[in-house]
Amino acid sequence: FDMAELGKADANKLLRDYSEGMRNKLQIVVSLMLKPPVLLLDEPLTTVDVVAAHEMQQMIVAMKADSVVVFSTHIMQLAQAICDAVVLLHQQQLTELAGLDIHSQAFEDAVIARLSDEVQADA
Repeated sequence: FDMAELGKADANKLLRDYSEGMRNKLQIVVSLMLKPPVLLLDEPLTTVDVVAAHEMQQMIVAMKADSVVVFSTHIMQLAQAICDAVVLLHQQQLTELAGLDIHSQAFEDAVIARLSDEVQADA
């Protein structure tokens, strides 16, 4: 994400005047500039278009070099593309799927099986 893309016309624009997707992008860019040791992101890509989501995904990957990045998502493909480890939160229970390659079909199958078992047990 290039800050120059905002242009001089936007220099005095208030954050609230941007779209929700652009606000998310700006917040991540500001976070990058601060170089925090730990960065928490809650559903960072839910309000952005496809191009912005791709840019932000690249920013999140870049952040991993200098920070611990923890984020929540409902998009399993995003978790697989970005994460080194995944923890599921389902019905207030945390489950780590240790020992599985998060880039494999076995991982996806384990996630689906885990969530399906929980749903069936609740019925």
